[in-house]
Amino acid sequence: MSDPRNRKAAHNSTKEATSSDALVVFGVMGDLANKKVLPALYQMVKSGNLNVPIIGVAKAGRSDQHLKERARDSVKQHIAKVDEAALTKFLGMLRYVGG
Repeated sequence: MSDPRNRKAAHNSTKEATSSDALVVFGVMGDLANKKVLPALYQMVKSGNLNVPIIGVAKAGRSDQHLKERARDSVKQHIAKVDEAALTKFLGMLRYVGG
């Protein structure tokens, strides 16, 4: 049986060495995303903790523009003081995929 301390050390070193190419959010046009997920992602972009494309997946019939409008409205509604530069960067990172 392996020592759990060795597995934890191996997991931590792997975690530090990897990075993501994109973040995929399923149900991006739903209520949960509107109230919690999109404002949280904006905050992550603003703080510099998120710098990869954000792929929003929702039912077909929408567009990148629909997603960006939804995200802008969500941030403006749920964040007290919006940094326009961070919001512009956040919106530029969003892409929509219908599915």
